[in-house]
Amino acid sequence: MTLAALVLSMGILSGSGAATRDPWIVFVGSPDGATKPFQLFRMRLSGSGLGPVTHGRRNADDPAFSPDGGKLVFTRVGEGIFAVKPDGTKLRRLTHGAADRYPVWSPDGTTIAFLRAFRSELTLYVMRADGTKQHRLYLTPRPASRPSWTPNGRSLLVQAGGRFLQVDARTGKVERRLGLSVELAPTRLCLPSHPTGAALFTVGADPNPHDASEPRVNCSRST
Repeated sequence: MTLAALVLSMGILSGSGAATRDPWIVFVGSPDGATKPFQLFRMRLSGSGLGPVTHGRRNADDPAFSPDGGKLVFTRVGEGIFAVKPDGTKLRRLTHGAADRYPVWSPDGTTIAFLRAFRSELTLYVMRADGTKQHRLYLTPRPASRPSWTPNGRSLLVQAGGRFLQVDARTGKVERRLGLSVELAPTRLCLPSHPTGAALFTVGADPNPHDASEPRVNCSRST
């Protein structure tokens, strides 16, 4: 199988489930030049074992592994958030929000943070891993970007209200402002923190692009 198109939405198996030297990578792509909906595919880090994970009439996006590597959570664009095993079995719908995006598992695997449209703005929500107990973190400013968990699972890192924030994972209360002021669209990626919590990596426009008409994208580090 040859993938004719690939978008930058990828999950790499990590944590206790990654004892193998050749772990799985799950990514979004199209096998036929993007004339059909984008789906999730998997392959080994070595490049072997390429095959589909999902099928359907809607685009699949935003894949993220559970901490033990036994499940994936992803977005079915326009339908909601789903969970599935990496081999494509045990598909389960978790949410029904048409604009639900960017699900990410907590370090202990019990909770999933995600974004949902609330009053026309992307807003931070959390739910149990089985899709129950969905609730809005109303103390987190809006609009919000893709969240990332801190290693202890007690807080979330998110771009919200033009700032990078650390917020309480239960209430959304702002615990810390990370000292970066940004002007990015809510859909721009906020990449996960370092496993030790020592650094946060983000993607944003270069503040001093060589050509102002075409801002570059660079990776920043905040400690």
